[in-house]
Amino acid sequence: LELMTIGMNDVDVSVGYGTPNFASTTPIRDQEGVFGLAVSDIDLALAIMTPTGSLAKVLPKFMAMKGSASEFLVAGGADIFELSSGAIDVQMNWSAGWKGAPKLHASVDFASSMPGGLQITTGGTTTALDFGPGAFVQAEVHDALLSVSEFVHFSGDFAFRMGTETNLTVKGPLGTSFTGVRANAIEFGANNVQAFVGINGPYREDTNGDGAIDALDPINDEAMGLVIDDFDLGMTILTTQFDALNPLIPANTKFVGLKGHGEQVGFVGFGTDFIQFSLQDVNVGVNSSSRFSASRCAGSETRTSASMRRSRLRCIMSALPM
Repeated sequence: LELMTIGMNDVDVSVGYGTPNFASTTPIRDQEGVFGLAVSDIDLALAIMTPTGSLAKVLPKFMAMKGSASEFLVAGGADIFELSSGAIDVQMNWSAGWKGAPKLHASVDFASSMPGGLQITTGGTTTALDFGPGAFVQAEVHDALLSVSEFVHFSGDFAFRMGTETNLTVKGPLGTSFTGVRANAIEFGANNVQAFVGINGPYREDTNGDGAIDALDPINDEAMGLVIDDFDLGMTILTTQFDALNPLIPANTKFVGLKGHGEQVGFVGFGTDFIQFSLQDVNVGVNSSSRFSASRCAGSETRTSASMRRSRLRCIMSALPM
C-alpha cells in the first residue's frame, strides 16, 4: 500500500471581514464585527492508503480520519444570517468499495494491524488511528445554530453515523422470525432541538451564557410564529444485503426505526382570539419496512380545553417489528 498522511493541530481559520479573537473566552459567534467563515482549534489526522501492484486490481483505496474543531461560524453580519456550532467531531474508516462489489466497503483493522494504531504526526503531537474492523463514517455537532434575522432560528445537538454490515432479527407475520439478516445501517440523532419560524424571534436564546439553548433560558413573550421546543430524535435506516440464508428477506429491503419526543409543538404569540394550536409532551414512534405495509395509531390521547393546554399524541407505524 502507498500511504499518504495529513496532520494538523490547533489550527485556526478565518476567511472574510473582521478579525475573530480565537484566544478569547468569548465565543466567536458572540464577537462583534465578524463576517465570513471562522473555525477554531482544528485537529486532523488523515490517512489515504492506495493499493499498488497486483493488489490494485482487487483492493479499493482506503481512507481513515479523526478530526475535530472547537467552534465553527458562518456569519452574515448585522444579525442577518448565522450558521454556527460548538464542538465538532468527525471520524471515518472507509473505502471506495471492492472492485467487484462497489457497494461493499472494506476497511482497515488498525487495532490488529499495528500496536497502538497508525500514528499520524499532527505538528507538535501525534494522533492514533486505532479503529477496529468495520467501515463507518460518523459526525457529531454540538450546540449547532441556524439563524436568519428574527424569522428563522434552529438549534440543537446532532449526530450521524453510516456503517456497513450489521445483523438483525426480523419478526414477520404469523409469528415468523428471521435471524442473522444482514443489513447496512444509517443512524441519525438529534438532542434538545429548538426551532422557531415567525417574527420577533427567537423563541429562546442563550440568555444565561452556558452555551446551550434549552429550558433553562426564558421564553421570549414577543415571539410570534411556529415553535418546536426541546425535541429529541433517534432514527435508523437499515438496508438489507443479498443473503442466500434468508431468501424471504429480499436485498434492498429497508427498515426504518424512529423515536422522537418534543415538549411543545404549536403556534405562539397570536393571542386567544386569533389562532390556538399547541401539542405538549409529544411522542412519536416508527418501526416499519418497505416490503410490507401496515400502520396503526395506538395509545392516542388528546385532552383539550379552551387553550388546548394539554395534548398527548403517540403514533406507532409497524409492519415487520424488529
